Amino acid sequence: MTRRRDVTGSATGWLGGWRKAVRSIQVQMALLVLALLLINGLAVAFLTLVDYRTQNRLTQQQLTQTATALSLAVDGRIRGSIGEMKALALSPQFQAKDLESFARLARAEAKGLDQSIVLVDDRGRFLVNTSTPPDAPVPATSSALFQAYRREGAGKSIYVSNLIFAPDAGGLIVGAFMPSPTATQPIWHLGIRLVPSALQRIFADEGLPPDWYGSLLDRQGRVIARSVHAARYVGHLASAEVRRDMAHGANGVFHAPALEGYPTLGAYKRSGLTGWTMVVAMPEATARAALVRSLVLNVALVFGLMLLGVALVWLLGGRLVGAIRNLARSAEALGRGASLEPPIAGLGEIDAVGSAMHEASVMLRRREDELRERQARIRRLVESNIIGVFFWAADGRITQANDAALALLGYDREELLSAGIRWTDLTPPEWRVADQQALAQLRASGSCHAFEKEFIRKDGGRVPVLLGAATFSGTSEEGVAFVLDLTEQKEAEKHLKLMVDELNHRVKNTLATVMAISAQSLRTATSLDGFRQAFQGRLQGLSSIHNLLNQTFWTGVGLRDVVEQALAPYVEKGDARVSIEGGELRLGPIAAVTLGMALHELAVNAAKYGALSAPSGRVRVAWRPGEPGRVRLDWEESGGPPVQPPTRHGFGSALIEKVLAAELRGETRLEFPPQGVRCTMDMALERVSAH
Repeated sequence: MTRRRDVTGSATGWLGGWRKAVRSIQVQMALLVLALLLINGLAVAFLTLVDYRTQNRLTQQQLTQTATALSLAVDGRIRGSIGEMKALALSPQFQAKDLESFARLARAEAKGLDQSIVLVDDRGRFLVNTSTPPDAPVPATSSALFQAYRREGAGKSIYVSNLIFAPDAGGLIVGAFMPSPTATQPIWHLGIRLVPSALQRIFADEGLPPDWYGSLLDRQGRVIARSVHAARYVGHLASAEVRRDMAHGANGVFHAPALEGYPTLGAYKRSGLTGWTMVVAMPEATARAALVRSLVLNVALVFGLMLLGVALVWLLGGRLVGAIRNLARSAEALGRGASLEPPIAGLGEIDAVGSAMHEASVMLRRREDELRERQARIRRLVESNIIGVFFWAADGRITQANDAALALLGYDREELLSAGIRWTDLTPPEWRVADQQALAQLRASGSCHAFEKEFIRKDGGRVPVLLGAATFSGTSEEGVAFVLDLTEQKEAEKHLKLMVDELNHRVKNTLATVMAISAQSLRTATSLDGFRQAFQGRLQGLSSIHNLLNQTFWTGVGLRDVVEQALAPYVEKGDARVSIEGGELRLGPIAAVTLGMALHELAVNAAKYGALSAPSGRVRVAWRPGEPGRVRLDWEESGGPPVQPPTRHGFGSALIEKVLAAELRGETRLEFPPQGVRCTMDMALERVSAH
C-alpha cells in the first residue's frame, strides 16, 4: 500500500511538473517555432511537388517540340528526295526515253547521298539502278520496294514506303516511288531508295541531350533510324506499349519502356507526309531525380532550421521569462501604490511595458486632475445658460435643469422637479416616433444624434428645439440632454421661403411678359432689323418700369413716374411739348408694368410718326377719376403730321386693346383723327392702385 502511494504521488508530481513546463514561455515559443517550421516544411514540400509537376509539364512540352522538329527534319529530307525524283522525271533524257543518258544523270544525282535511284518498267523490271556499278548488269527484277509500291501505292502520285529489306540494295531501306508524269507508252516508274543511315544523321544534327533518345518508326511501328543503339534495333518493332499509345492520335505523350527495357517518358509526332512517327524519350529516373534531390535538400534544410530555431528560442526565451517576472513584481508594487523605476531588460517591448507601468501612477494622478477640471467645465457650461441642459433618470423623469432649459419650457425649477415631469411628456404626439428612435439609439450606443423636434411649454405653446442626449459612462440609468431654441431660426426660414416664393413668382411673370413681347414683335415685324429694334425698345421699356419698381421693393410706383419714364427717351423732363396732368395715383406692380408698356408703345409711335416727330407737336397725358371705382387716362396728340389710320393692327394696338382689358379690366378707345392720335383708357381702380 505504501509503495503504491509513493508511485502514485511520484506520477502525479511528474505530471504536474510536465504541465507547468509546457506552460512555460520558453517551451511555448519552441513549440511555436517547431509548428511554424513544420508548416513551412509542408509548404516547401508542396511547392516542390508543384515545381516538379511544372517541370514535368515543361519537359513533356520540350519532348513534344523536339519530336515535332525531328519529324519536320525527316519530312524535309523526304521532300528533297521527292523533289529530285520530280526533277529527273521532267529531264529531257527521261522525256526522250534515253535510258543510257538518263542513267548517267541519275548516277550523278545519287552520288554520295546514301541513296540510289531506280527506274522500273510497268512489269517490274529494272531499267536503271544506281546501286549497281555502271559497268555491271542491271538486275532483271525489281526489289521488294517496287512490289510494296504496286501493292500499297496504287492511284497515288507519290508513295513513301515502310522499312523494307531489299537484297539488291544490300539490306534494309525506305524509299519513294512515283509513276511517269506523262501518259506515253511504255509507262515507267521512278523511285529513290534510302538506307537508314541517311536519316540517322538527323538525330546528330538536332543535338539531343545525352540521356535522351530519338527513334523514327514506320507506319507499322518498326524502327527506321535511332539515335542510340541503331545497329541493334533498326528493323525491330517498337515496344507494344509505345505502339499502343501511338494509336491514340497523330501526336501525344506516353509512359512506356524503351526497347532497352527501362521505363521512359516520351512524346511522339506522326508525319502527314510519310505516315512515319518520330519518338523522343528520356528515362523516367532522370525526370524523378530532380524531385528527389529537391525533397532531400528541403527536408535537410527544414530539419536544420528546426534545430537552430529551437536552440535560439530556448536561449531568448530564458531571457524573456526573467524580464516578464520582473514586470510581474513591478505590477504588484504598482497595485500597492509604490513608485516604480523603469526596468532595463534590454528588450524593447519589455522595456516599453516597464516604462508604461512606471508612468501609470503619474498618468492616473493626471487623469484624476483632468477629471476634476472636466467636471468643473461641465458645471460652468450648465450654469452659463447658453443652451438648455437638463438631466434625466432611466424613466425619462427630469431630475435637474439649468435656467435656460426652465425658460425654454416655461416652468420654474421647483415646479418642474416636484411634478415628476418626463421629457417625453412634453413631446407633441407627432414627435413621439422621433423620441422613440432617440431612446433606441441611447440604449444601443449611449448617445443619440441631434435631431429637431418640438416641446410643449407650460402655457400650451410649442417651441421648436434641437435636442441631443447621452447617457453617463458606465450606466444607462441616467443621462443628460442639451436643448437649443430654434424659434428665431424657424421664423427666419419661414420669412426666407416667403421671399423666395415671391421672387419665383416675379421671375415667372417677367419671363412670360418677355416671351409675349418677343412673339408679338416677331408676328408684326416686316423685317429682321425691324424686329430687333422693336424688341430691344420694348425690353428697354420693360426694364425701365422694373427699375422704378425695384426702387420701392415692388410695393408700387406713381402713375406720373411711369408716364415720365415712358416719354424720357424722346423728350427732356419739363419739355413744353408734353403736358402731364393728374393727381397722385400709386400703381401696383402689375398695373405699373401693363400701363408702362402701353405708354411706351404710344410714345414710340408719337416719336416716329406722330406729334413728337415734329417741333410743333404736342402730347397731353391726363388722368382723373371716372365712374365709381374706375379711373380714366387720356393720351392726346396734336400739332404733328396729319394722321392716317393704320392699315393693320400691330403689337401696340393689341397691347392697348387686349392686355389692358385682361389685366386691369379696362375699356380702351384708340382713334386716329388727322390732327393726332387719341387713346382713352378706362380701368378698374382696384386693379390699378397699389394696396
